[in-house]
Amino acid sequence: TPEVPAARDLSNAAYMSTMDDRRLERAIRAGKPPGMPAFGNQFMEPSMQVLVKYVRELSEQPKAPAMVPRGGAKAPAATPTP
Repeated sequence: TPEVPAARDLSNAAYMSTMDDRRLERAIRAGKPPGMPAFGNQFMEPSMQVLVKYVRELSEQPKAPAMVPRGGAKAPAATPTP
């Protein structure tokens, strides 16, 4: 039996930087036989844009969470009005 090629690592930033959004969309619509089925026109344009954005985010570095001081954030002191 022929060997099935491995799936691409969509978390690989170097590889994903070679793929523009149109190429990602084409891959989703046409599939990559034998491992990835074609989705054709199952996604309307707004949904396809969200899906392409999601696939692109798989290769982005996680963003550091916002740091909140112990005891929570304090509201700035009110400035008295004359």
